[in-house]
Amino acid sequence: MASTTLNPNRSDPRLGEAQMTGILEELSTEVTDESAPLLLKRCAACGHLRAPVVSHCSACRSDLFDQVPASGFGVIVSSKAVVRTSNEGGWREMPDNVAIVATDEGPWLYSHIDGDLPAHTDRRVRVAHVARSGSNRLPVFTIRD
Repeated sequence: MASTTLNPNRSDPRLGEAQMTGILEELSTEVTDESAPLLLKRCAACGHLRAPVVSHCSACRSDLFDQVPASGFGVIVSSKAVVRTSNEGGWREMPDNVAIVATDEGPWLYSHIDGDLPAHTDRRVRVAHVARSGSNRLPVFTIRD
C-alpha cells in the first residue's frame, strides 16, 4: 500500500486548540461511502500504529504512513452527550454522543456512539460505520452487549 502524508506542515504532535480546529475541519468533509472500513495509520519507518488524523509518528517523527484496516473493536475511554448544530435539512440542534475509543490495536480515536451512552466508560464497542451521513467523518461505534 502506498505511503501517504497528511498535513506535513504540522510538526508538533501535541494538539493545541488551533490544531484541533484544523483536524475537525479536515474531518468535516463529506464522504459518501459508508461501507468504508476503519483504517489506521502504520508508520512506514517504525511500524507503530496511529490514529487516522495524525501527521507525524510520535515515536520516530516520520511523516510517512501506510493505511491498514482495523478490527473495528475497542473500549470507550471517555464519553459525553452533547448538543450540536446541524444544517442538514435546515439549521437545528441535535443530540450527539461523542467519545474517545481505544481501538483493540492501540490508537485512540475521536468518535460518535450510536444509541445511549453506557453508565461506565469501559464498555466494549464495535464500529458501525466510518463515514457518517452528512458532514462528519468521525467513526460511529455501537455498544456491544
